[in-house]
Amino acid sequence: KDLVLGSQSDFVLEFFSPLCGHCQAFAPRYDELATSLAADGAVKALRMDVFHNKVPKEGGEAGFKFSGVPAIFRGTRDASSGQLRVSLYK
Repeated sequence: KDLVLGSQSDFVLEFFSPLCGHCQAFAPRYDELATSLAADGAVKALRMDVFHNKVPKEGGEAGFKFSGVPAIFRGTRDASSGQLRVSLYK
């Protein structure tokens, strides 16, 4: 929760399930993205297993709402207000 909601740097966050065929097929591409972003250092790449973990209430309130997996969000911190902005990649 703190790693995402308290983050001061930009991030991408994938919500996935280990039982999801689409998630398993997409995993190598997300791993490539995560490796590329980690090398750059400007954006964190994160993952959350929603089969074994529940999205906390604060996450839903921040805008992490989805109806299926995989679901990928981008998070940025507004420079002027400091508020977290999240958007779902479609």
